[in-house]
Amino acid sequence: MFCPKCGKGNSSEIKYCASCGTNLEAISRALTGREEDFFTKIDGGIDQLFARYTEHVFGDSCKASNENTVVRSWRLLG
Repeated sequence: MFCPKCGKGNSSEIKYCASCGTNLEAISRALTGREEDFFTKIDGGIDQLFARYTEHVFGDSCKASNENTVVRSWRLLG
């Protein structure tokens, strides 16, 4: 296994990198995680990003539209 921090090749049996001391066991566990979990996390992140973007883009337009409706109704009432 190669250390992602320093790039040194290490035996797959050791827990820490011989060169820099990075915890290779934790990295190995993260890399061997289930693929489904990865895509589920990515999908959830994309949903949150899209929700924030649409709220940012369209959030003020709804408020402005409601304010225009109120102003127009007061004009009709005189």
